[in-house]
Amino acid sequence: MKRILTILIVISMLFTTDVWALDIINVMPDDSFVTSLGRDTKADLEYIKSIANLYSTRYVVREEKYIDSTAIDELYRNLSAPLTLEQIDSGQTGLDLSQIGKKEYQSNLEKFKILGGLSGYKCEFEPIAFYRIYRDVALVGGYVKYTKTHTDPYEAYWQYICSIEGMTKEIVPYDTRMKLVDEIAKLSEFIDNDKCFKIFLFKSGKIDSMYEWSENIENFN
Repeated sequence: MKRILTILIVISMLFTTDVWALDIINVMPDDSFVTSLGRDTKADLEYIKSIANLYSTRYVVREEKYIDSTAIDELYRNLSAPLTLEQIDSGQTGLDLSQIGKKEYQSNLEKFKILGGLSGYKCEFEPIAFYRIYRDVALVGGYVKYTKTHTDPYEAYWQYICSIEGMTKEIVPYDTRMKLVDEIAKLSEFIDNDKCFKIFLFKSGKIDSMYEWSENIENFN
């Protein structure tokens, strides 16, 4: 009975939203990674500049070479950390992603937390632009860099199964395995396609919100 309950918790976590708000990043951009995205980075830089300029009538806006945005690092480090046995038993990831993009993106990040770490997937943020706006308010723009231990989603699925069974000492039922194959394939596709330019607005060192390039800049007013 305990085995069935534990496996059900893992599956139910995939289809519930347990979201959080966080902080920000630090590292300087990896030029080879940014180039590999195939994006017009000049356009992205102009975009974040246009958003920063929205504040210029009220505040002194400065472009910076670097802003300590550790909170973003913590966000993606926590997303990459494999689920613990305690998290599996409780059915909670402990993350609140409610301020990180739209609901669809939040859902994908939640699935990344549930499946990614145990499947050999990791993510980190690569910043390329920093703007200081009025004392403790800042904008940081960049891209998410993903890495995979296995490029084949099916191999990632097997790593997940081995990890879960190794931790719980329980056998994952066949029906659950089939669902996991599908979910990890979808997660792999999300990782391959998540190339949007992301802008974090944060206050007092904590993330206030995150928006992607496709969203209206009026959201920052």
